[in-house]
Amino acid sequence: VWEKIGGNFGSVAKDLSTGLDGHQYFVPLYQYPWVVFYRKSLFKKNGYTVPTTWDAWLALCKKMKKDGLIPIAFGDKDGWPALGTFDILNMRING
Repeated sequence: VWEKIGGNFGSVAKDLSTGLDGHQYFVPLYQYPWVVFYRKSLFKKNGYTVPTTWDAWLALCKKMKKDGLIPIAFGDKDGWPALGTFDILNMRING
């Protein structure tokens, strides 16, 4: 199956569907491409580095707040971003 659909999903989807025995046990129906965007120029100007761990993410947010910046903003003019965020939280909390 993955030979036919693999191009539609990132390698993480296949990895997550693979058991310890090397067999795939499910095929995702879709994936959410939610990401965090950042302004490279702002990072360069302030000497920030892109965090690669949760602790580094939290430390960066604290540093940005000290620098008078809002570290996380949520654009929801059209309504659908909030719905997607709710879906992700719901799936992670309730399964």
